[in-house]
Amino acid sequence: MRVLITGAAGYVGSILIKALESIDGIDEIVGVDLQPKPGGLAASTKVAWIQADVSTDDWQAAARNHRVDAVVHLAFQIRQLYGRRKETQRRWNLGGARKVFAFVFGEPSVRRLIHFSTVTAYGAHENNSLAERFSEKAPLNERDYLYGSHKREVEQLLQDAYAASDRRAHVTVLRCASISGPYGRFALGRFGIVSTLMGMSPFLPCGRADFGRQYLHEDDVAEIVTLLLTAPSRDGYEVFNASPEDYLASADLASLLQKRTITIPPALLRGLFALCWRISRGRIPTPRGAWKFLTYPIAVDGSALTETYNYRYHFTSADALMARAGRHSAAPTVERHGREPNAETIP
Repeated sequence: MRVLITGAAGYVGSILIKALESIDGIDEIVGVDLQPKPGGLAASTKVAWIQADVSTDDWQAAARNHRVDAVVHLAFQIRQLYGRRKETQRRWNLGGARKVFAFVFGEPSVRRLIHFSTVTAYGAHENNSLAERFSEKAPLNERDYLYGSHKREVEQLLQDAYAASDRRAHVTVLRCASISGPYGRFALGRFGIVSTLMGMSPFLPCGRADFGRQYLHEDDVAEIVTLLLTAPSRDGYEVFNASPEDYLASADLASLLQKRTITIPPALLRGLFALCWRISRGRIPTPRGAWKFLTYPIAVDGSALTETYNYRYHFTSADALMARAGRHSAAPTVERHGREPNAETIP
């Protein structure tokens, strides 16, 4: 099998390459990223590299020469860009997705597509409840927070592209909880909004006590993708929430991170987030809509993946957040480049 990974220099891309290199049945991994091939992969005989922005037409001809069997689409700008750069971000995210999907459904050799989406696309809304977890059949309703909104739009692009294709490629969409683990936290220094805010203040601000998160361990991500790539061939279009069962409410997050919570009325929290965004010029990750994700819960049911593929999550949300266990628990710091517009990171 030959696998192409977009956003290959990013957090999840790096994790997947390390995992897939050891699989005997995978002969070649083709990385596509705006960043150059990481030095740590220089000696790898399995990894080929195409340095290109997936939203352009600078990579398809080279990728076509590898006659890949499967594509894993990760390339995405998660963190919102400050100022008048929304169109740039839209071109990277939606334009890039269009190019990737056109390649997948236009190449006869491609038989599998794994597309990374997010539970954020369900939306953080006032009527969300811990008593009713989101299943894969729930509508995607996020429209304010750019990351979740773009992921929602990309899923629609994928559905449309699949419907218009000859459907020979099997599609799997993974709506992942926040991805974390020792490689992301300690080797790459990637932190989500909860850890970022807690690192800046002695407390965690939230709009409601039942706010919380689920976290997916990076090792589970690698094993899920490996399972999907090596499983017997299937037909159709599948969507799975990828998340362990446990849910970390605000009190759980504060206890694990040895902080305390402070409940702020949602309207005030919204104003504070907007002020922090403008004063810091986007360095504090509190763009439009982010306040809702520290106010209203998004709890998902990740059991369908277990029922369909017999996959058992190895780590809890708490394990993933604390990042103390896993195959990269002693991972060294790795080289970094400049901006990473096509890298899947921690939401």
